[in-house]
Amino acid sequence: MIIGNARFHVALKKNYKDMKKISFLIGLMTFFTLWSQLCFAQVAEEAGKDKLQIVGIWRINLDDQKEKLETEFKNKLKGLDDKKQEEFWLSTESRVYVFNENGYFKNYWVDNGAYFEKFGKWVIDEESKILRLELEDEIWEYRLKFNGKGMTWDPISKKEEFIGVLYLISLSL
Repeated sequence: MIIGNARFHVALKKNYKDMKKISFLIGLMTFFTLWSQLCFAQVAEEAGKDKLQIVGIWRINLDDQKEKLETEFKNKLKGLDDKKQEEFWLSTESRVYVFNENGYFKNYWVDNGAYFEKFGKWVIDEESKILRLELEDEIWEYRLKFNGKGMTWDPISKKEEFIGVLYLISLSL
C-alpha cells in the first residue's frame, strides 16, 4: 500500500512540474506580447477600419470554439482518448496572435509542453473582408468578421485536419 501511494505522489509531482512549465511559458508569451504592443504601438492614419480593428493581441475564445465546433471535427475529436482531447484543447487555448500595424504578425502556442511560433505578414482586403496571412512556407486565408471585442475567421480552404472556423477575442488594452 505504501509503495502504491509513493508511485502516486511521484506521478503527481511530475504532472505538477509539467503544469508549472506550461504556466510559465504562457505567462512568458503574454509578457512579451504585451511588451511588444506597448513598445511598438503606432496607429497608421491611412489604414481602413478593419485594419485598425485587427491590430493588437488576440487569443482563441475557447468557450465559443467548443460551442460552435463544426460537426465533422467534433466527430474526429470523439475518436481520440480523453488525454489527447485535453491536450488538443490546451494547445488550442494557448494560441495567441499578435497583429502589428506595420503588417506583420506573430502566432504562438504551447503543445505538449513545447513552445511553437510562426511569423509572417498580414493583409486585409477591405472589399471582400479576406484576411491573408503570409508565412514563409504557406498562406492562410480567412473570411473575416468582427463582433464587439471578438472576431471570427472562416477558412477559405479547409484542410482535412483543420478545426474549421476560429473564434478569437481581443486581449489588447
